[in-house]
Amino acid sequence: MGQGRYFFALLLYIAFGGPALCQTQVLTDNFTGTSATQAWQVYGTACLTAGSGAGSIPACASGSQGGLTGSVPDSAGSGMLRLTQAVTNDQGGIVSLNAFPSSAGFTATFTGVSYGGSGADGISLFLLDASKGVPATLGAAGGGLSYAGISGGYVGIGIDEWGNFPNPGCGGGGCSGGPGFIANYVAVRGASAGSNAYIGGASPGFSLWSNTSPRNAATQHTYAITLTSAGMVSVAIDGTTRLSNVNAFSQTGTIPAYLRVGIAASTGAATNVHEIKALSISSLSLSTIVTVKTSTVISDPINGATNPKMIPGARVRYCIQVSNLAGSPAATSVVVSDPIASIPITYVAGSIYLNGTVTNGSCNWNGTSGGTYASGKVTGSLATIAAGATATLYFDATVN
Repeated sequence: MGQGRYFFALLLYIAFGGPALCQTQVLTDNFTGTSATQAWQVYGTACLTAGSGAGSIPACASGSQGGLTGSVPDSAGSGMLRLTQAVTNDQGGIVSLNAFPSSAGFTATFTGVSYGGSGADGISLFLLDASKGVPATLGAAGGGLSYAGISGGYVGIGIDEWGNFPNPGCGGGGCSGGPGFIANYVAVRGASAGSNAYIGGASPGFSLWSNTSPRNAATQHTYAITLTSAGMVSVAIDGTTRLSNVNAFSQTGTIPAYLRVGIAASTGAATNVHEIKALSISSLSLSTIVTVKTSTVISDPINGATNPKMIPGARVRYCIQVSNLAGSPAATSVVVSDPIASIPITYVAGSIYLNGTVTNGSCNWNGTSGGTYASGKVTGSLATIAAGATATLYFDATVN
């Protein structure tokens, strides 16, 4: 069989390569059970709707507003962390007592729901400079979303229902800059030492709160907030990126060596119940990925499998080797995508194999059947690739 590395130029369309972001979980707390699993400093009215009073976060008062069906307590497993009730001038939040290193950047995810009131004010997730200690109080309530002015505040992301977090002054919270009053807006503000200057924001195009009650009638949203080691902030809502690569370092300066995470909410003259669950912080790291694509002619219409040639009708096997260099973190969530629609070949249905091995630089035709072919692309997900290891995706095609 004839084998060649980069057999000819048209076969080199591979949409994968370079560094791959991997994630290492550094903090997680679900808030759905009877107690928190992490150590938190609690502020204001924050409480667990299914809480028993154990752990670092208190239980919400029995019969108080919120919860799955409108009144606390929730049953264990169906609870959330309630930050505010739908009453005026309320605020509540938590800050982690455990700091984590920031050098690789991070992703924070949580699920939040706002409902049962008149549409204010919102939820903030924020990072604090751990060297400044644990703050004694939250930041400004109302439009400040309990972040504006907080001690040690480095960067805060506001999920703003009412619209004052992007407003200069934050509706009395002392912020600087911003595009003005915008309801249902995601806004990023910088360090408290710099008057929490406006950095960027975006309108997701839908309401961030539900004009209904109780919780089981409201719409929950999952938020994913990323801050890279280069200072770029992105926010995704329900899997769709709504704010991409806003430069936080332009206002905040270099990221502190260690951070604490906090999450809070507030109301002002208008109200909402604010509840969250499934908060997770993952540190980002880089795996150095190298890809190589090879081709092997398996057979042709004239010679069969004996010394086959690359001629029309020949069956060719393409192998994509994905290597994670020694000394790198393990590479996870590796997806290989190879566009072949513009190449004069025809994909052979069912021929994709994943997670094969390599010997002396040559692909072993092993692995597990899988992957997809759609819209002219061969695509497959590989298992975690350890440092110094290689995994393959291979598939067959016939020459037109």
